[in-house]
Amino acid sequence: MFLRVSVIVTEIMVAGKAFETANVANLEAVSVMTPRWEFPLTEPKHQRGSFMSTAYFLGIFTAMIFLAASPVAADQVEILVELVEVKCGNTEDVTGADEFYIISAFTGGTSASSNSSITRPISINDGERKLFPESDCVMIHARIPASGKLVGALRAYDEDYAKTWETMRTTVGKATKAISAAAEAAGSDEDVKMAETLEAGFEVYDGMASLDSDDVLGEETLIIRAGGPSEEILTWKMVEEGLGFSTWEYTVTYRITRSG
Repeated sequence: MFLRVSVIVTEIMVAGKAFETANVANLEAVSVMTPRWEFPLTEPKHQRGSFMSTAYFLGIFTAMIFLAASPVAADQVEILVELVEVKCGNTEDVTGADEFYIISAFTGGTSASSNSSITRPISINDGERKLFPESDCVMIHARIPASGKLVGALRAYDEDYAKTWETMRTTVGKATKAISAAAEAAGSDEDVKMAETLEAGFEVYDGMASLDSDDVLGEETLIIRAGGPSEEILTWKMVEEGLGFSTWEYTVTYRITRSG
């Protein structure tokens, strides 16, 4: 910030000095041609000092106004995407509560801006709404270029076969590594590269022996650009009203936070 102020002030003062030099030359010329004028303009030394003081003042004052009106644009934007709550209108399980959980994968095109997560199952029934545990809320927290974006994929399940949390954490680690490796792989098309990155993560999850037996309740794709409001509260709704044996209705609320 100090360097920026110095540069701006210096540029303004150099311009002021050039103008002052030309002004004094003009004043001296006028003084020679019209010596009869009894006016301060016939005193170039006095006028030069006065003008220079004014140039310094105007330079600093103008720089301060410029800085106040033109804040520095951030090169990087920090983005945090968090789950907030899930609301159940109708469970998938016709006999009672669902065991609701979400798998997510995100990438900004690099390993540092890639992540995968899974929430522990939440037991929820018709008409209930429940907060996600604080330890399970964060889906991605990364810094990306101010002109960049994050691409994410979410998938919600009703757990039919219990899985140990330790097994799930191991799987999350494998999926995150797969996403990070894919993000660093060569690729000229950014969108294709990001899609392949997310797919690499979900392939790990799909490889879990019992996951195919869990019921998929919904899928969502997110494109989160660096430019945007500092906070957004969004919802993801999944509804199955089909003719089949089972129907369901869920609404997931999540938060996007941006900071410089």
